[in-house]
Amino acid sequence: GEPASRRGVLGGAALAAVAVLSAARPEPALALFGGDEALQEEYTTDTTAIITLVQSNLALDTKDPSRPESIAAVRKATADWVAKYRREARVQAKPSYSQCYTALNAVAGHYNSFGTKYPLPPKRLQRVNKELAFAAKAVAAGK
Repeated sequence: GEPASRRGVLGGAALAAVAVLSAARPEPALALFGGDEALQEEYTTDTTAIITLVQSNLALDTKDPSRPESIAAVRKATADWVAKYRREARVQAKPSYSQCYTALNAVAGHYNSFGTKYPLPPKRLQRVNKELAFAAKAVAAGK
């Protein structure tokens, strides 16, 4: 047969690429999380992990040699958790999200304002622990 022109080959390849992309176009949320179930499972796992991390950090004695590393881990985990879920409307509506976010914000704010050498004041610590306990119960119940 006749040799194929470069323009014809490129045009055909472009047309094929458009057809493939338009046929396999996933919904935006599904492309990122794989659907509601995957998002809920990941949210439950991540939220339970950060609650446990913060609670264990707050229970450390101020003289504990592992405290600075624990605080650094809490700060990083908090930033990662907030960045991952703050724009996700399906998560923001949950009571566990708002309670966990409020507690994380209080802890991060304390460390930012007073440094890592000073423990949370008793009233703030009590409130944060109460919020974390509520968030843990709510996330375990799927709320």
